[in-house]
Amino acid sequence: MWNGLQYKSLQARETSRNVYDVYGAADLRCGTASGWALLAQGVAGPITFTTPLDETSAPAGDVLGLCQPNGTVIHYRGSITALNVSAGANRTVNRTLVENYLRGVLSREVSTSWGNAGGGAGMNALKAQSVAARSFALSQGRYAYAETCDTSSCQVYGGSAYRATPIAATSHPTVVVCETGNRTFECTNTNAAITGTAGIVRRWASGAIVSTEYSSSHGPRSAGGPFPAVDDTASNVPQNTSYLWNRSVNAATIAARYGLGQLTAATTERDPASVYDGPWGNRVRLQGTTREVLVSAWDFKTAFGLPSPGFVITSVTRG
Repeated sequence: MWNGLQYKSLQARETSRNVYDVYGAADLRCGTASGWALLAQGVAGPITFTTPLDETSAPAGDVLGLCQPNGTVIHYRGSITALNVSAGANRTVNRTLVENYLRGVLSREVSTSWGNAGGGAGMNALKAQSVAARSFALSQGRYAYAETCDTSSCQVYGGSAYRATPIAATSHPTVVVCETGNRTFECTNTNAAITGTAGIVRRWASGAIVSTEYSSSHGPRSAGGPFPAVDDTASNVPQNTSYLWNRSVNAATIAARYGLGQLTAATTERDPASVYDGPWGNRVRLQGTTREVLVSAWDFKTAFGLPSPGFVITSVTRG
């Protein structure tokens, strides 16, 4: 375990699978240019970097900063670990207390301004989101090396702060996340909602924590599964471009991807293995001149960049 008492920058370079050389630098830097001092060779992973700062009370821009491929820096509370997992893939893992993790989640999943709505009554929405995000994270157990992931495949986790370079002031890379003047990812309202619900989760009658999935839009109806499916009419507003959507995919592109020869028919049908409601429980049947294939709606969505797996297929002929 390495900390920043002597060095402002630390780096692990993998020399063979899960074996690393560790370097340090006296200044704040990214990259592999000259100026790094070799601290140790042939160290078996995982390699964990820590800071002497308290992960909860330290300012968002002072905790560990992780260099990105483009030279920017994202700060994370807790520790950072480099490891090579059993499948041979390199992973960078942030280990932090769940309440600190949530500080980097809520500001990415909802707007901190909700807390100001209704004369402050909107804080209840942020508190509900805090409970949902906490329950979801604690119920996952997705990997041997991490409980969850940091993308929309799980729930978006952005860390605590961002810098355009290691020595730049904290800022926002694109859209301002927090209230005016707060140049971090940890906002006043969302932090208050997390603190106000600390430790609270949703549980099934069995005592197990509920995987409280949520979405910015379900389309006309939610997917159901372990929860009752419900109509999502509240999302039917002009600003929501995901309530109803359509995409066109060229027949030749589909045929080439699945080796169909020439595509002769494409339909959606109920997937008997699915537990989901309505179009969320569909699969795709593709008929070609050389063969017929069945594709899950999720795989079809991923293959052609569709907004969701809840769709039906309609053939369109263009003159």
